[in-house]
Amino acid sequence: MAAVVRLENMRDACRCEIARWFELCTETGLDPLRARKSHGDVYKRWLELKTMARRISAVSSW
Repeated sequence: MAAVVRLENMRDACRCEIARWFELCTETGLDPLRARKSHGDVYKRWLELKTMARRISAVSSW
């Protein structure tokens, strides 16, 4: 049961991070399907430092 809860929490976190990625794309006019490493670098700087690793992991798995 705990594993199911963790999986649901991870899915919710990933949804949140993908939404943040699209927020950045909207703000900057970036087509997310044309994003390159340099855009990932911009996204990385855009994130708060304390949660950066979790957010990058969610976006990279998208």
